[in-house]
Amino acid sequence: MWRVIAYTYRTHSAAQHKVDQVNRTNPELAATVFTPREKKGYYLVALGGRMPRDAALRLQKKARAERVAHDAYIQNYLD
Repeated sequence: MWRVIAYTYRTHSAAQHKVDQVNRTNPELAATVFTPREKKGYYLVALGGRMPRDAALRLQKKARAERVAHDAYIQNYLD
């Protein structure tokens, strides 16, 4: 399963603050804080949760088009 990653932070509180901002202005993106096993010490702001690759690509384009995150990318993380 794939995730759309919009932002990366070093603290959980900074990531949660960004999640709150994104969800306030764009609730349909369903931003959450995600901590991958592969990147300990990093807190990622993920959009939309886990999804198939084609859905992740569509959400990535939407996030970029709505100027939520101009450098959003998709990544397949092991959960």
